[in-house]
Amino acid sequence: MMRATATPFTKNISITLGLFYVTGFVIVLFAIGPWEAVRQFAAEGVILALWLWSAHKLLGDAPIEVIPIKRPALELGLGLGSFLLLFIGAAGRYLGIKWLSFFIVVFLLPVVVFVALRYDRRAVGLINASRRAWLAVLAIVVINIAVGIVAGQLLPPGELPTPPGADLAEGIRGPLDVLLILGQLVLVAAIPEELFFRVYLQTRLERYLPLGWAIVAQALLFNAAHFPQHVIRFGYSWPLALAGLLPITNGLIGGYLWLRTRSFPLLVVLHLFAYPRFGL
Repeated sequence: MMRATATPFTKNISITLGLFYVTGFVIVLFAIGPWEAVRQFAAEGVILALWLWSAHKLLGDAPIEVIPIKRPALELGLGLGSFLLLFIGAAGRYLGIKWLSFFIVVFLLPVVVFVALRYDRRAVGLINASRRAWLAVLAIVVINIAVGIVAGQLLPPGELPTPPGADLAEGIRGPLDVLLILGQLVLVAAIPEELFFRVYLQTRLERYLPLGWAIVAQALLFNAAHFPQHVIRFGYSWPLALAGLLPITNGLIGGYLWLRTRSFPLLVVLHLFAYPRFGL
């Protein structure tokens, strides 16, 4: 089944997203300083606008594939319940409680559902994307790097120091370290997060929400999953941690490309090379 649409992001959604970024900008402006606010929200807003514009231009207005859901209410309920376990498990992990099993259980949920209900490979996103879709990912990565370099060269450093361990480049001592970091990102972040938030959760939210709002909802949940890390590990204040939920750039572009391509391998590559910020 296919659904024709020009863009899932209506005027109301665009206004809502603008309010997210402006609100976060104001919080960081008064809590930290102007350059940190510009780097976190103005630059992110530019990246988001350019990403969505380039992806839409390359992918056009082709109809969107609607994935049938076999047990909509049950599957969505399991997904939201698993997200709650993920949130609790993340908080416990950063408090020193070794609840890594929570992550395994949560991210195995989509696999169990897909196997138990006999979903085909298209429902799981195990297809290759079109050439235009891969060009969209390339454009997104180039824009990310370009904006990071320009902002990093033209703007003063932000007032908020980078928390210890937040910059992956700190652990790079040679080519082997690069491979190890990429492997860790693939196994711990890219595969489980894209499978859970985009392939599983967003697809089921689409059953109950307009497409654009389903993308926004999963993007907010995606950022919310990192809230314990900001508060406990990085030591941010509650206002700053809440402000960190608002720039949902990565979740939005990931959700948009999942909607338009239904390709899980494409999402994994996107996660690895577009989600990290270069120069910001």
